[in-house]
Amino acid sequence: MASHQGAINFGNKLRLNNVLFVPSLQCNLISIAQLCKDMRCLVTFSDDACVLQDRASKIQISAGEQHGGVYYYKHGSLGEIQVNAVNYSDLWHRRLGHPSS
Repeated sequence: MASHQGAINFGNKLRLNNVLFVPSLQCNLISIAQLCKDMRCLVTFSDDACVLQDRASKIQISAGEQHGGVYYYKHGSLGEIQVNAVNYSDLWHRRLGHPSS
């Protein structure tokens, strides 16, 4: 269960909004679909790497390497993190549409 929600900056080019913090997870997971939507970028996967590019200019935004079937963001630093407490009714409202209280 997520305990906080916020935004995270990976350097000056990559910002993820509405990131959920789950204390019991030992790693960070990124939704590729949400990343493409928020950043308006393209993601290309190969057997050993993945590349994020700006959709219009095709300029590389970031890259990752594949190890053991998982793609890892190359830059080790998480950068600036902004978190807020999770409002569960709002979270479920966004996930399910308009459920009644």
